[in-house]
Amino acid sequence: MQRRDCFIIPCYQHSRTLGALLLELQKYNFKAFVVNDGSDEVNTVQIIKACGEHTWVELLHHSENRGKGAAVMAGLTKAGEQDYTHAIQIDSDAQHDVSKVKELLALSEGDPASLVSGLPQYDESVPKARLWGRYLTHIWVWIETLSFKIKDSMCGFRVYPVAAALAVINDNRIGQRMDFDTEILVRLFWAGVPVQQVPVKVVYPVGGTSNFKMFDDNWLITKMHTKLFFSMFYKMPLFLLRDGDRKPLQSRWHKTEELGSVLGMRIVFFFYRALGRKVVKILLYPICYYYYLLHSQVRRQSQSYIEVYQSYCRTLNTNSKAFTPFHHIYSFADMVLDKFSVWIGDITLDSFNSDDVSELLKIAQHQDGAFFISSHYGNIEVCRAMGRFFPQVKFNALVYHENAAKFNNYLNKLNNETALNLISIRDFSIEHSISLKEKVDKGEWIFMMGDRFSIQDNQRILEQRFLGKKIELAEGPFLMAYLLEVPIYIIHCYRSGAQFKIQLKKVIPGAERNSKNKKEYMTEIAGAYCSELAGLIEQDPLQWYNFFNFWKVEK
Repeated sequence: MQRRDCFIIPCYQHSRTLGALLLELQKYNFKAFVVNDGSDEVNTVQIIKACGEHTWVELLHHSENRGKGAAVMAGLTKAGEQDYTHAIQIDSDAQHDVSKVKELLALSEGDPASLVSGLPQYDESVPKARLWGRYLTHIWVWIETLSFKIKDSMCGFRVYPVAAALAVINDNRIGQRMDFDTEILVRLFWAGVPVQQVPVKVVYPVGGTSNFKMFDDNWLITKMHTKLFFSMFYKMPLFLLRDGDRKPLQSRWHKTEELGSVLGMRIVFFFYRALGRKVVKILLYPICYYYYLLHSQVRRQSQSYIEVYQSYCRTLNTNSKAFTPFHHIYSFADMVLDKFSVWIGDITLDSFNSDDVSELLKIAQHQDGAFFISSHYGNIEVCRAMGRFFPQVKFNALVYHENAAKFNNYLNKLNNETALNLISIRDFSIEHSISLKEKVDKGEWIFMMGDRFSIQDNQRILEQRFLGKKIELAEGPFLMAYLLEVPIYIIHCYRSGAQFKIQLKKVIPGAERNSKNKKEYMTEIAGAYCSELAGLIEQDPLQWYNFFNFWKVEK
């Protein structure tokens, strides 16, 4: 359907400012639906007169005041009946900078499915009580959406995709007064409608009339937030799990973001420091349950892994451990708490198995470079703590995901004694190998994960069998092991009771290291890697945090 825009202008007792607003809007050549929401007789006459001067304005009347939300919904319904695809809501009280209509429309035209809203920029005219009240609503909206994407939900200057708005209105009992703007925005967000915001100057004109009733409307808004808060636990997951209505997710590992986010980690870390681990472990249950419902791809990949693991155990005729995707996600969240212990310096040598530390110390004392291949089994991040205990060695880690490097910068600010040099590589190249060769020649250690892809589509792969199934491993880590010409180790660090266990295996391929045997050399390392990881998974499958499409479909 071709795009068709219109204006929706709710009006209650604002006849004095309506005429000037219409004059500002007439240049857009859009139809406007002005909704007179039960204004008194004098204002109604003036509203009729102001609208009558413009043929592009259609005036709708409510015989009594039903509320701003009811007026906007009436306008949206009329817009839908007349096949308008987008509606620009703008209040008639002269508070908003009308020149911003162009910016709102530009964003909406770039992404027609999104709701584009004004983000108020207040001057000194704003009443302080109203300003602080808005901040309380912001906090509630962030809780209700578990997101900071909606920075302000109360601005009455926005562009609606009409069909999406009407669908939400028809499926829910939306508040009809000052609670409307926030509630419909949250529910549209729940329904998967993207939200974009444009900074808009907002003023409170001298002598202007506000329809906000301090007690009545604040009570309505309080009830609305209470309803949304409790609704999100049973309604929101139903919206989010409708995979057919969402954009298809890519199956390649490098197309999928790592589980968790920098901002989310920072929030949990704040509570970890304030309340302690025991309390936060309790708080993790609702967070993980929500994540379990929200991320259907993660849930599916975890379930796929569980089925492969159980099938593998049946093949070996060994007992498998029973667990669900929720347990898997919770185990991951619990592992993140161990990361927090590392970052604040709570990890000491006593936290590790002493024999493991001795073995690692022997390697460090040689002051030779080494290459370590690990995986997302356990918590290799705990090795960050080793930087304090082995000052003679510099630790470097290669990461594919850019957020990892950003997050590392944040961690270093918390405690630079646990600093780890993270090197983000967008594409594996010969330049990387040269740079890394210089590091290992100086005695530095390089760590790299073997169970992720780079972000490049042309990444070469090595096929292996793992847990009885065919998989595709990125060639990068094993090519790096071939190129660096230093001792190669497979390393994992995982929790074993109250301590951490470091499992270290030196790999010495039977094939000679030369160009003729390069493929065979890398394949031997990859085979040893898969065998080592499979042994760990047999021991404790919950500690492998692979939430990606790892398995190759066998024909």
